[in-house]
Amino acid sequence: MKKQRFDQLTRTVSSEVSRRGLRKTLTGTAMTGLLVAVGLALGLGGAMGGAWGASAGAQATPTTACQDSTPEQNAELVRRYFEEVYNSGRLDLVDELLADDFGRSNAANPHENEPGNDDDVRRVQAWLDAFPDLHITVDDLFATGDRVAVRSTWTGTQRGPLAQFGAPATDRRAEWGATIVYRAECGQLKENWVTMDFLSLFRQLGIVADDELADADPPTVATPAP
Repeated sequence: MKKQRFDQLTRTVSSEVSRRGLRKTLTGTAMTGLLVAVGLALGLGGAMGGAWGASAGAQATPTTACQDSTPEQNAELVRRYFEEVYNSGRLDLVDELLADDFGRSNAANPHENEPGNDDDVRRVQAWLDAFPDLHITVDDLFATGDRVAVRSTWTGTQRGPLAQFGAPATDRRAEWGATIVYRAECGQLKENWVTMDFLSLFRQLGIVADDELADADPPTVATPAP
């Protein structure tokens, strides 16, 4: 009942303000103050408080935008990802360091990105299964804005198969390089672009033999160069 009386009061006061030509001179705050004063005089405080509070709550739209991290903080994310996740086998840190929708781009070894981080954990685990002593050394690292570029050297002994390439275990030790660019967002790594020297890795493991490269046929192209 009080809510109905308050709504009626609002319409009455607004109509009277317009009729008297006061609409342009009353700001929103002044109009609200006028309604509150009249409502309190009529004993409608409870109804007005609820209606006013609901109106204020409807207008308040809290934002949850994250803060941008600094280039130094982004560089530290990459260092931690290599040192703690790969070198120390801390797979439990993947969720902390990678965004849930982290996207990986690697033309030489395509990765189908899935929601969440389970696919990222499986990928790290696959490398550690193949190279239990895998160690990544950061040779160069540059950070600017939200991007981090890192040149790294990977070393390890292949004790398990490389399932993604259908290659069995060789028990051979290898050393190969990778250059990766990361993009950070909201204090996590959001996506990356990978260039890895798989040919050097395959030659050291014997997956691709030197004699296979020596007697390989000359490359052909569908359309001759002009």
